[in-house]
Amino acid sequence: MENPADSQPKVITPGSADGAVDAARKIILSLLLARKNFSFYPPGHTVCVKSIEQFHSQLEAYLRTYGDLRLDIERDQLLLQGETVHSGPPEEGALPFTLYRDGIRWIEFSEGITVGELEEFLRIVN
Repeated sequence: MENPADSQPKVITPGSADGAVDAARKIILSLLLARKNFSFYPPGHTVCVKSIEQFHSQLEAYLRTYGDLRLDIERDQLLLQGETVHSGPPEEGALPFTLYRDGIRWIEFSEGITVGELEEFLRIVN
């Protein structure tokens, strides 16, 4: 039987914010590695598959613990509830700049996202 509390959206409280920000930073590092490998290797290559699976695994753990991961995008940084989780130069190739330049102001990952959906996300970003 489903617990009604499980269906409620999770809220990052001040006490859990530090853990959420640290976890989000690790996810972004994993995303950047997957993005790099995705651009170097053909789809289905072992290195590419493993890095995407690692990104997916870390993302799933975050989503189970903290709920949806919404990142606000600025020209040179990614923010989680106002806290910088990644920054980079506002130049071609930097993830925040690429997303911002293309008009994306936020992205959100929700529980249930699949490896295939993350692969498609990486293909679009690259």
